[in-house]
Amino acid sequence: MRIRIEYLKDTREALISTDETGKAWSSIVRACQDHSDVDFVEVNDTEIRLPWWSFLLAKEPIGYHVSRNGVKVEFSEEAKAFLQDAAKKQESYRKAEKAEAITEDKLKQILAAAGFKRKLTDEQTRNVLKLASLPAGATFSVPGAGKTTEALAYYCSRKSDNTKLFIVCPKNAFAVWEEQVAEIFPEKKLKVIRLTGGVGNIPLLLDGNPDVALITYHQVPYVENVIAGYLLTNEVFVFLDESHRMKRGNSGVIGSSILSMSHLPNAKCIMSGTPLPNGPGDLVPQFQFLYPEIPVEADTVKDLIKPIFVRTTKKELKIPDITRFETRIDLSPAQRTLYQLLCSEFAREN
Repeated sequence: MRIRIEYLKDTREALISTDETGKAWSSIVRACQDHSDVDFVEVNDTEIRLPWWSFLLAKEPIGYHVSRNGVKVEFSEEAKAFLQDAAKKQESYRKAEKAEAITEDKLKQILAAAGFKRKLTDEQTRNVLKLASLPAGATFSVPGAGKTTEALAYYCSRKSDNTKLFIVCPKNAFAVWEEQVAEIFPEKKLKVIRLTGGVGNIPLLLDGNPDVALITYHQVPYVENVIAGYLLTNEVFVFLDESHRMKRGNSGVIGSSILSMSHLPNAKCIMSGTPLPNGPGDLVPQFQFLYPEIPVEADTVKDLIKPIFVRTTKKELKIPDITRFETRIDLSPAQRTLYQLLCSEFAREN
């Protein structure tokens, strides 16, 4: 028996086909179904399709059935390249806890060469030194700790001259990113654009060769193929600001779109002050975005994410506990209408 594994560029899926059905093929099909949920497609008796990130999770059980049944495997060139990249990232994750961090002096040299003009705090320096050794990582520092500064320093620590930065964030964070980029890189005059206007306009904006591109979570599903094409043809780092907004993962439109592209960026960083608003399960899709090569469940995600996240706490920043005073005020009709509109917008983005 022989199977062939291909990468479908247009849909970012794995296509697996066989020249012979039977027990071994049925076992491989079941392994793919188990790791793909609703996105698994049985094209016919000898072909199946599933998202590439789901295939990465299924590759170990597939390998088991291949080895056990003496199945021969062929790969398309693109599938082979992505599997080799996945193996490197998986190995980087496994070595994360023992990874040798760059020195503080080296970090300062790198940031200076990149035109980074902001002085890092001790906590930010500690966090960036850890992130700099990783192809993908997370900063879960509390609000006010400077996650944006940490993320941009991480970007500088790993980028090349041609690296682009692609940031998914809420619309109200656009101005913050624009201001921070301008302040941190005052001499570089980096070109920052807002990706708006849907599929008719966003390709034109990306053709303008921006240094930094900003897009909302709500916009991503509408231009998924455009973004994927951009990531495939450029060296791009992807940041998810307020990454908990993709907490529904593959069961939500936004999370599914983001996960479908999780194997494409050259490096990734997620940022959130509240990474698990409802419980550990919220962390699963965020971890899957960072390392789609690593199987993860709600009961394992906390241990799995420990080696690759950094956090500055309120205690470290000497922030006193909040004292709250509550006064109830009835909304006017106009205020209630505005409140409902805001709630509706928030619901769509989540």
